[in-house]
Amino acid sequence: MIMVERRRKKKNKLRGNRSHGWGNVKNRRSGGSTGGRGRAGSWKHKKLMYRNEVKEPKLKMKEKGSAVNLSWIEEKLDNLLKKKLVTKDEDYFVLDGKVLGIAKLLGSGKLNHKYLVKNVKLSEKARAKITEAEGEIEE
Repeated sequence: MIMVERRRKKKNKLRGNRSHGWGNVKNRRSGGSTGGRGRAGSWKHKKLMYRNEVKEPKLKMKEKGSAVNLSWIEEKLDNLLKKKLVTKDEDYFVLDGKVLGIAKLLGSGKLNHKYLVKNVKLSEKARAKITEAEGEIEE
């Protein structure tokens, strides 16, 4: 029969050692030396302890670009023409989604001009309003 070697328990190893591995006695007192009891100060001085608990999920963008209303384009049309982000054809103002950095056009607002729309997803209302205003949609 093989005998297992007996290991000394930690409490027995530390007998005769004044602080039992806890450093100075004044550092092992109650709540005051640890910054409060429990979760006290979890939003102030004990933030690091809880940094993994408070995380919010990261949202991933599905596509680059943003969604813009038709009213925004009508308001900013002069500035967009000056910056050459929108061009003027014979009958139409040409809106290119790649040039403007727009992924989708939404249907809020009224159209006062004819538009030729390229490289943009359209909501149903936006599609209807563009065709109502005698505009064209390239897909």
